[in-house]
Amino acid sequence: MRHRSVCRSLVRELLEARSLLTANTLAVEESGWVHASSEADDPIPLDEAGDSFVMAAPLGNLRETTIRVGRVGGIDATDYYEFHLSEMAIVDVALFDLQQDATLALFDAAEQMQAYSSEPATTVESIHRLLPAGDYFVLVLSTADTTTPYQLALSPSTDGLVSQDAAKPDLGGDAFGRATDLGTLSAAVGLHDKVGDTDPADVFLINVPQNQSVTFQLDQLTANVDMHVITQGGQLVDRSRNASTTSERLQLNLTSGSYFVLLFPVDPKSSDYRLQILPSATATSPPPTNSPATTPPSTVTIDGGDTFNRATQLGTITSWQRRESIGGPDAADVFQFHLPENSNVRVMLSKLSADIDVYMFDASYRLMGRNYQAGAVSESIETYLSKGSYFVIVIPHGNVSSDYLLQIQTEVQPTPAASLRTTNDLPVPLPDVVQYGGSSNWSVNSVNAPEAWAYGFAGKDVVVAVVDSGVDRFHNDLATNIWRNTEEVPGDRIDNDGNGYIDDVYGWNFVNDNASVADLTGHGTHVAGIVASRSDGVGSTGIAFQSKIMPLRVLDANGNGRTSNVAAAIMYAVDNGADIITLSLSSDGYSAAIYNALVYARDHNVFVTVAAGNGGRTEPSYPAIHSNELTNVLSVGAYDTAGNRAAFSNRVGNSGAVQVEAPGVSVYSTQPNNDYGTWYGTSMAAPHAAGVAALVMSANTRLNPAQVRTALVYMASRQVPGADSAGGLNAAGSVPLAANAQVPNQIAAQPELPGALPVIERIAVHAEGAVSRWDAAAYLAGRDDKADPFTDPSDV
Repeated sequence: MRHRSVCRSLVRELLEARSLLTANTLAVEESGWVHASSEADDPIPLDEAGDSFVMAAPLGNLRETTIRVGRVGGIDATDYYEFHLSEMAIVDVALFDLQQDATLALFDAAEQMQAYSSEPATTVESIHRLLPAGDYFVLVLSTADTTTPYQLALSPSTDGLVSQDAAKPDLGGDAFGRATDLGTLSAAVGLHDKVGDTDPADVFLINVPQNQSVTFQLDQLTANVDMHVITQGGQLVDRSRNASTTSERLQLNLTSGSYFVLLFPVDPKSSDYRLQILPSATATSPPPTNSPATTPPSTVTIDGGDTFNRATQLGTITSWQRRESIGGPDAADVFQFHLPENSNVRVMLSKLSADIDVYMFDASYRLMGRNYQAGAVSESIETYLSKGSYFVIVIPHGNVSSDYLLQIQTEVQPTPAASLRTTNDLPVPLPDVVQYGGSSNWSVNSVNAPEAWAYGFAGKDVVVAVVDSGVDRFHNDLATNIWRNTEEVPGDRIDNDGNGYIDDVYGWNFVNDNASVADLTGHGTHVAGIVASRSDGVGSTGIAFQSKIMPLRVLDANGNGRTSNVAAAIMYAVDNGADIITLSLSSDGYSAAIYNALVYARDHNVFVTVAAGNGGRTEPSYPAIHSNELTNVLSVGAYDTAGNRAAFSNRVGNSGAVQVEAPGVSVYSTQPNNDYGTWYGTSMAAPHAAGVAALVMSANTRLNPAQVRTALVYMASRQVPGADSAGGLNAAGSVPLAANAQVPNQIAAQPELPGALPVIERIAVHAEGAVSRWDAAAYLAGRDDKADPFTDPSDV
């Protein structure tokens, strides 16, 4: 690894080089944001970098120092770049000119992390790696609420791989093309030599005649030298990079073939060394990759592995713990464990003396959970996981060292959904499970969602359209659960799928008629989190945390919109694959456009949940009242943390509406910019019903919307004092009813829509926000005068 002084020198050189850029170029590159115009366009980033591996900004073939200027943070939390190496090279990546803390990471073409830098505050982040030819990604990540500009520099070099003094004889070759051939490894090989100064690398070639375990030992060092083992095709097999003059050692299971051994000095001064290559006595087959193990392999050291490929194998565990230390040259500890069945998993990190963070990934390297609290405080991840293999990574925050205690506990849950037959296999209702999470998760527990999760039902692949104020699709708890239109090519300004909307990759903004679904009020993001926030032990957890959110924006920054846009959004959701639509909005009167759109949804098997309204009235608001006629529509009222009807929640009365109750007071969920908040309103109740509907659909994909509604209504067994609806949602009853194929087609014929309603073209949202504007004191005192408690006329 190069000295940090070298990285700092590189940054100084880049800062000097930056002065050569024209003022006009800098002005264009540093702007990076489009601010709101008179037409209320969303302030979304238009920077060069993409926000995922798929949309990474291409840098092309990296042959010389390349600089990019960007901005990251807020709703644009990630910037991805992609580059190509046509030959093996030493690559330096530097991130500097920061105003907020940011993290730098390097990934290979398989999206596997190869290196990272996480210095505190605005300290320069740097990565120095020897990389084989191939494709790579660079990620700039910020978790700050505000944005920061940055300079990103990438510099390739092959100087360390080719001798600058070819006339000086030594035992090791000075390039891959001139590697010293040690022949076929039939017995132990040992040699003494020197590397460094004018001989910047020694390269040896060894032929392994059969599959076997080979030990590479580098010792008797007088300076810091790293050792790399590379296939003849240029793929890195493994490396040893201990600090100072500590011996380097690799024990590898190799297949037959030829391999390079590269000795690379870290210090500028030269070092003596002894290299030994020791074959095993008998040939063995190399172990399969990513296969679960019941006992750790003999080559695993006490310390946790430092990459995914070298993770310490824990096998199948129920309760495991280990004391470790991390920091300095040990930049990451990686452990892998296997779950034979769907399980509740708890990871605990304690006994810290510095700021250490913990992350969990699945076998495809997708983030499943994380905890990165500041300071030397204990951290934990609690989540529900499907059977399979998972990684736990412990990483120091910045240049710190600490001892730690890592504990992993797993609890197998009942038979997963995949193994169930289609009839009469599940008990109705499902048995109780332990309460999930803490007090902020009260609403999840109240509708008995964890009981459904325990049987493997979490809404997997069910698409829920959130017709609202938009959604922060970059939120850490939502980003992986955002629906994507795979038939649309982002940014090409072409309607690739021919659906009438250009670049609608992540939904559509019907307010401004563009593809920006950013949320200006926080309302839609809160609704989306109730449905599908990730189950990662951080922040909030959605009712159907494996479902997908389709963001459709119909409300402006004031929470108002037009019924024609709501109708168009419903039609869009139906035509583009939504299974469920949730509407946390209301109008003061009848809209033919919305009614026709709801009928269109019914005729195309799409279920719709609608907030009952916040006026404390004796019948639901519009369009929730359509539940008295349309069998795919369900009105949803609200109850509080004590299980009583919320004073603001509309009743059923004599309307004939089909309604259930759901949590609508002190509901904790996602907010823009990776934030969370507690909101009130039937706006919060409706997405609870949408989430339970997603659980029902994941239990039985053959149900039509009328049957989905029936499953929710028939099993709404919770008594809600003060309400006159079917009762409170109960996923523990609705899900097994659906899984056992015991749901009738519909509840009963409902009366026709009473009378003609006035036509109106304005709508308003129900929910208040983090700070309520209604009379909280009167509500807490239990007063309910049936009057509208909201002072703002836009809050129905």
